[in-house]
Amino acid sequence: MNRPAAKRKSSPIIFVQVGVALLVAVAIAAGIYVQSQSVDAPAPLPPSVITTPASQSRLVFNRNANSFNGAVELGGAVHLGLFAATGVTSTLNLSMPIGVPYELQDHYLVSFSSTPPGTMHVFTATYTVGDITTASLRQFSPVMTSTTAAGDSYIFSQPLLAPDGNSIAYVLSHQEFIDNGLQVKLTWTLRRADLNTQAQTTLASSQLQSANGPAVGLFFWSSASNQLYLTQQQDPTQNPRASFTLYPYNADGSGAGRPVTIPSVINQVAPDGSKVAYLDNDAATFDPQQISNFNRVTILDLSNGSSRQISAAAGNSIEPSFTWSPDSQSLAYIEKIGPHPPVAGGTAPISLFYHILLKRLDPGATQPTTISEYQAGANVAPDTTNSDMVWCGDRLYIQLIRFLGQGQSGATLYDATAAGRGGFHRAVEGEWPYQILGCVR
Repeated sequence: MNRPAAKRKSSPIIFVQVGVALLVAVAIAAGIYVQSQSVDAPAPLPPSVITTPASQSRLVFNRNANSFNGAVELGGAVHLGLFAATGVTSTLNLSMPIGVPYELQDHYLVSFSSTPPGTMHVFTATYTVGDITTASLRQFSPVMTSTTAAGDSYIFSQPLLAPDGNSIAYVLSHQEFIDNGLQVKLTWTLRRADLNTQAQTTLASSQLQSANGPAVGLFFWSSASNQLYLTQQQDPTQNPRASFTLYPYNADGSGAGRPVTIPSVINQVAPDGSKVAYLDNDAATFDPQQISNFNRVTILDLSNGSSRQISAAAGNSIEPSFTWSPDSQSLAYIEKIGPHPPVAGGTAPISLFYHILLKRLDPGATQPTTISEYQAGANVAPDTTNSDMVWCGDRLYIQLIRFLGQGQSGATLYDATAAGRGGFHRAVEGEWPYQILGCVR
């Protein structure tokens, strides 16, 4: 995908049935025995080498163990691992500006840094795009000189990379106090910069004003419509976290499209930018701040505003870990099963410590297909998931966490085929302490 920034999980930030396959850890919970299923031999992590990745879908991760801050390490190199279905087949070191955050957008690493104002009130930013397939780097550095009162702010946004990888978009915001400091006026400009020619084009510009500091940010760049989607907050204190509005602007500068409201901060954009999937709850009393209560996934088509909703079974929930297929057609997600009914002769509900179904929702299907199932009893790891779930090629990679006590935890990387063949398999030997960045296709 031009990976629409999200794992700009918003703010950030996913499904199937061709036979239910079990990977089960041995569990004994309240008298219930869960039989363990054998798994394929995991592929060990190889020694670190620098090589150009082969042309196939691979999971991309930061090789620096426990490095979850998304910043370049000392020395200015990002140490990437590229994991194919057969194991980690190559690693890559990309030189990037030291200490700046970065994210994966398609097969590019995109980073951003800005400098404080100098003595002449000059503001600069540096946008760096590193191509994982060629290890090449391109940069663009816009400059803005202050022409207004002291105390005003000039803010460069994070960048979005064009679907073709040849240009970036960013927002330059000028924030100033007016009405004797009682109001804040934000003047923003959306720009597109060609990474090859360094030429800039202004796509849109407007103003927002409020007493609580309005804000504008980039959300994603759609290859389906060639539009850039922005979020605009006139008054953040009056906009609930659970809902926000997207404003599309044509990437050729020809105008704007129809705004779209997304009623959930747990969402993910399809790789081609044609749809948004988000989680909510079908209960009228649902509190959107309580993400553990999600039981419904909604897919919103941005081209026509149509949507479809799929709810979990009664008593179940949907975890905030889901991912789109590379072709933007299907969605995979995790449904967590609630308490089990009483066993024969029992009087109390019996619940496994962790019991999930991996599901895939396909276009045109009335119901999702169950891909695989995972169960674990009390004191059997792993017992929960985190937000790292990626659909890469024909495989789904899922990181499962187990708690070791005293604030410690460990992680294991599993994979499952998107077609549901073979169930869950442990993908690597031992712990998985790495930060997953996405997939290179």
